[in-house]
Amino acid sequence: MLLTGTLIQKNAPVSGQSSKGMWTKQEFVIETSETYPKKVCISVWNDTLKDVVNAKLGDTLTAHVQVESREYNGRWYTEVKAIAKVAKSMLQNGRCFEGKITIVSNGWAQVEVFIS
Repeated sequence: MLLTGTLIQKNAPVSGQSSKGMWTKQEFVIETSETYPKKVCISVWNDTLKDVVNAKLGDTLTAHVQVESREYNGRWYTEVKAIAKVAKSMLQNGRCFEGKITIVSNGWAQVEVFIS
């Protein structure tokens, strides 16, 4: 799923140790530009963290996200996790162009461009 919005909050990174090794997580909040704007808190982990370090409040960001819920002690918790590069949006003539490059197994690049 692709989410685009204006960065309105960026929390400090937190880190810790698990059985799989060291981890680092940072959360940021974007506000979408729909008719009824939504605020969405997105988590970035480890390698994807570098994509939001230099982002400033007011920047328009696009993130490829995965939504997952889990149960703990009878309650459900949902996390929106960035799973691919978080990028600043490029605006041209009032239209938003987004891109993603994926290297497929045979070495060729698959390019996706999203226009909104």
